[in-house]
Amino acid sequence: STFTSYRRFSFYGSVSSTSIFDMHFKYLKAESELFHKKKPLAYFKIWNQQKSFEGWYGTLNFFSIESFEEGVIQLVEILKKAPSLEKAYRFDNLFPSVRFFIYSLFNRYSKEGVKSAALLFHPTIEMIEKRYHEGFKFFKLKFKKFERNEIDLLEKISDLNPQIRVRLDFNQQLNIDWINTLLLNLPPQLIDYIEEPSENFYTYIEKYPHLFAVDESLRKIKNFPLDLPLTYVIKPSLQDQFEDLIFKLKNKKQRIIISSSFDSPSMIEGLKHLIYKNNLLEDTHGIDTTRYYNLVPSVPSKFTLSSSDRFRR
Repeated sequence: STFTSYRRFSFYGSVSSTSIFDMHFKYLKAESELFHKKKPLAYFKIWNQQKSFEGWYGTLNFFSIESFEEGVIQLVEILKKAPSLEKAYRFDNLFPSVRFFIYSLFNRYSKEGVKSAALLFHPTIEMIEKRYHEGFKFFKLKFKKFERNEIDLLEKISDLNPQIRVRLDFNQQLNIDWINTLLLNLPPQLIDYIEEPSENFYTYIEKYPHLFAVDESLRKIKNFPLDLPLTYVIKPSLQDQFEDLIFKLKNKKQRIIISSSFDSPSMIEGLKHLIYKNNLLEDTHGIDTTRYYNLVPSVPSKFTLSSSDRFRR
């Protein structure tokens, strides 16, 4: 079933503006499918006479404590109260999914683009070439082993374009022999970093500083050290107190990569805002996951806003 809502409310017009515009919002319920699991989403359209914003609200895959219905109710109440978007990230009492939808609206005001690495499972050179011609220069490649086929693939990628950079992610699945093979066959200018090749990859850090990245261990190991020569990959939809973690890492001048975990489209926009507000735009982040949504719903034609709706008083 679908439901719609129409309201008029006041809303700050830009990041720096203190003037208030009369704006409206309207939403309906739809469904998406990710890995054969259906998920409810709400499509919101927010507009005034000068600007309009639209996006999908959905609970976060692993992080939400609220139901979809609870999140929609809270989001509608927030929009009716018209918070200042530049202060929205301080609303600690919001549900996680609502907080990130507010982030996503805030991100629409940013003119800066966020660069992302293409995410590929079981990659082939044909897949790499296709995404390269789509404009990607960074690639995150997921492997479960490292043998002759993987070595050959890296060599082919090196020949494709010298500007390409690769991030290898093994989810701690490599044995010692595979790690040694990997380290002996790395094209030095190709590899951006290697993400957690095994559970004890820390033993290689001293010999290979800044070659490795930490992801799972950052969440699993309490008080994980933040001063190692690593790249720190943060997944806000999985990481507790992620903003505090970003703050600490920035103070230590560590490299931070923001990454998604098959999150909803509004969560991805929220991650872009997180990157923007923490001045992390110079790096390339890991938010290329919405491609893996099946059946991202299209908005029915009946949802088009009429002129009488648009400026109703």
